[in-house]
Amino acid sequence: LRFFHGALCWKIYDKVDGMAAMARKCRRMEGFLNNYAFGVRYEVYRLHKDEPGFNLRATDLRPPPPNANLDDLTRGATFCLCPSGTGWGMRAFHAVALGCIPVIIQDDGSGSYPSVLQAFEGPLLDWASLAVRLTFADIPRLPSLLRALAADHEALAAKRRALVAALPRLLWREALATEERRALDAMPDAFDSVMEVLAGRRNATR
Repeated sequence: LRFFHGALCWKIYDKVDGMAAMARKCRRMEGFLNNYAFGVRYEVYRLHKDEPGFNLRATDLRPPPPNANLDDLTRGATFCLCPSGTGWGMRAFHAVALGCIPVIIQDDGSGSYPSVLQAFEGPLLDWASLAVRLTFADIPRLPSLLRALAADHEALAAKRRALVAALPRLLWREALATEERRALDAMPDAFDSVMEVLAGRRNATR
């Protein structure tokens, strides 16, 4: 049902033993990284690490999660947690590319800052249609929220169709193999999307 693989807190390569040590690590002051991932990763793991159907793999806890093909785990999950990291976070792209519905929680719960914008959000892509957009306050109810959506087959199918429609705009045509470039055909890719957004900004300032 739900998949996440990654570090819970900064510094990501600083591995600790047990949740008490992890809590201390997550409270450490790290300058501009004090709010790494807005605390979302730690809070989701703390509350839901033992939830049936949730595969939450914390790489900065010892012992580490067992080796696995992460692409296969992503493809096999219905939902993939996509918190921010030191920036907007790359997991949303990976989830879309592998057909997993992104669960985007990228706010600190204080209301002081807006949720982090995703690629081409607003001008070109409606992330609400292809992802599950939640807030920090929703984390305690995460299992029930996702199970309710998973049970709504029509809504789930709509999000999967939106994933397929959005994917070309997140791919760089020139980085793809020949066959994959052909599959894109004339659909706008990430480069085209950047140029469209820039043209829109230029026209708006005239």
